[in-house]
Amino acid sequence: MPAWADYQEEAAHFFRSLGLLALTNAAIEGARGRHKVDVEVRGERAGQQLLWIVECKRWKTRVSKLHVAALIGIVQDVGADRGILLSEVGFQSGAVALATRSNIRLTSLAELRHESTWEYQDLQFSDYRRRLAQVQARLKTFTVTRGNVSRTRKGVDGDQLLRGYAMISIAQQALDAVHLNRWPITYGLTFSTDDSDEYLRAASRSELVHGLELEVDRVETLSLELEANVQAW
Repeated sequence: MPAWADYQEEAAHFFRSLGLLALTNAAIEGARGRHKVDVEVRGERAGQQLLWIVECKRWKTRVSKLHVAALIGIVQDVGADRGILLSEVGFQSGAVALATRSNIRLTSLAELRHESTWEYQDLQFSDYRRRLAQVQARLKTFTVTRGNVSRTRKGVDGDQLLRGYAMISIAQQALDAVHLNRWPITYGLTFSTDDSDEYLRAASRSELVHGLELEVDRVETLSLELEANVQAW
């Protein structure tokens, strides 16, 4: 495989490792015609569909502004959220100046591996906040308040409801603690049946992304079970 093709595959592999779809040598339809791009990246983050166009320049010389301008044209024509131009030897000053006035990112694959991992994680954390807020709003519908008296609706297990609120509270506190960068961070509880509950902790951002994904899934499932019980009553 030639070096340029290997570079494209390396880039595609990186985006796939983030849970995104990445196709090399893709053809994308735009308003003014079809464009062949090195890597097409698609996915959903924070509830929004994204499309990134990635061009890979494995050259021995720095990339010029002409290639930035070409990528800007493609991004605009296909309605992509972002264009990414990869080069391991850098970019000419004109290319840098042009990119700063657009949604084009000039970077290397090595730098992208480091920085985009954090960006992806931040998007995930934002998505968890959104999902937790939705579950919290659903849980509130299982309580009826009249005057100063609140009671759970018929069919609702009060212990399960309290468990749901506890799970949400702990997960939200974990998300608030990320910016402090003090690890480990507590993000959940085991909720054992023998009263030997243990806190769940993450030692890094990557562990927290994985752990919170499972925790948010758990509390979403719990809320849906409560909803089903109410409807069945």
